[in-house]
Amino acid sequence: ILLIELLPGTIEERRGEVGVYSACYKLAIFITMFSNAFQYAAEPFFFKNAGHKSSKSVYGIIANYFMIVCVLCFIGILIYLDIFKIFIAEEYRVGLTVVPILLMANIGLGLYYNLAAWYKLADKTIYGLYLSLVGAALTIGINVLFIPTYGYEASAWATLAAYGSMCVVSYILCRRIYPIDYPVVRMLFYIAMGVGSYLGFQYLDGASLHVLIRWVYLLPFLAVVFLLERKEFMSFLKIR
Repeated sequence: ILLIELLPGTIEERRGEVGVYSACYKLAIFITMFSNAFQYAAEPFFFKNAGHKSSKSVYGIIANYFMIVCVLCFIGILIYLDIFKIFIAEEYRVGLTVVPILLMANIGLGLYYNLAAWYKLADKTIYGLYLSLVGAALTIGINVLFIPTYGYEASAWATLAAYGSMCVVSYILCRRIYPIDYPVVRMLFYIAMGVGSYLGFQYLDGASLHVLIRWVYLLPFLAVVFLLERKEFMSFLKIR
């Protein structure tokens, strides 16, 4: 709605820009689908184990593993973007530059689903309204201010800013009201590794490699995950 109203040009040109953005947004649906599936499975688990003595540690471990899978998807989609782009028409591929932003934004949405557990478990669901208002204010504000200048890229950044800010505010409130042991530093490190892997792929022109070789760009991330998580993963299996 805001793109149609605020983009420069004729109505046909604006609709064309909206079509480009909508088509490229579809490539972020893979992480969205995983996040939604996770939400449906995780919430019953959170409530079922709320009284367990180690539940808060387990919630943190689950969020960490969720982040690992999402970052793996992030890297995988981007290094094979020239294959995934066949899902959208050729005339819409001019907007593929927003795909990394939208993928990261949807990781933020999935992480918010994790972080939202605290106010449900603490029976303080009013905070869900407050957090949604934060996201809405950022979404509307950034779009209104920057769409006329930056077009649909402003909408992509607005999505990332909204979900990212909701995660940060939710975590801060969680620490004060219903503390859960989230391994924040490690999770941020995995995000940084994901972004670094993508930038390295771009810098070294990884798209010129054969599709059967590009998976090597996943190896550094997988190796780090194995080194950092193997002991904790085994401990988690014993807890469950």
